[in-house]
Amino acid sequence: MNVSRTGRRLVVSGVATAVAAAGLVGASTGAATAADATKTGTSTYTCTFPVIGDQQVPVDMTIPNISAGFPTIPAGLPLSQGSLNASYIFHANPTVAALLPSVSGLGSDDLSLLLGSTVVKVANLTLGAPTAGTDPGSLDIPATATNSDFSVPGAGVYDLTMPKAFTLTGTSALGPVAVPCTTSDAAVLDTLTVVKNDSMVTTKAPAKVRKGKVAKIVTTVAGGVTPFSGKVTVLDGRKKLGTAKLSSAGNAVYKAKGLKVGKHKITVRYAGDAFRNAGKSKAVVVRVVK
Repeated sequence: MNVSRTGRRLVVSGVATAVAAAGLVGASTGAATAADATKTGTSTYTCTFPVIGDQQVPVDMTIPNISAGFPTIPAGLPLSQGSLNASYIFHANPTVAALLPSVSGLGSDDLSLLLGSTVVKVANLTLGAPTAGTDPGSLDIPATATNSDFSVPGAGVYDLTMPKAFTLTGTSALGPVAVPCTTSDAAVLDTLTVVKNDSMVTTKAPAKVRKGKVAKIVTTVAGGVTPFSGKVTVLDGRKKLGTAKLSSAGNAVYKAKGLKVGKHKITVRYAGDAFRNAGKSKAVVVRVVK
């Protein structure tokens, strides 16, 4: 599935970024209902505490249900801080719960989600006031955090997973406390489908050149917001004249030499990349005269 030209214009104009800043689900078109507005996953971490050593700490993480409101997302879309606000519940067993009063300011600044292999850093996680857990002596500790700015990767289907590792930090009477936590089974929170943006290829060339002179063919490729790379192919009818390198802004110049007297129907093709579909320009006619 491709991103429409209208959708592409929204991305380029920055409207999509503004939508993301307001929160993805909040800006959706209504596909998600109140019942499925969020998704929750649970992973159990082995956390190494001072004094009490390794302890199993289940963590619930809740995020907006992105896939319900947005079945597809444009590749390369920049998402701003706050578009993936998450809430957590850390489940402390009685042994961990007994230790917590001696540690203040417990939180984390290295907790990250994974969107495929793309790291989505989650910052400013601070644990709140605990409440009684299900088991006697256990505690449930809420926390909230927000994502840092990041960009959606290239086209594909990606799992959004909980972190595989993070470190809780705080302060005790003896000084700073660091509690590393790891899991081998990070829960999948959502699965997102990322699609390529359409490409618009436009070409300009002189209407008339004299035989033996160079015909300068200028091409611009638009679509998406990530930098361009690669080359465009210049054709005279079905005949390949050559290629020209694209600048990061999507511009390319090809100097056609040795064109025979007569009319030449010039088109330019762009092969696409991980963020954009292939595209082809409308033909421009160059007339070579003696």
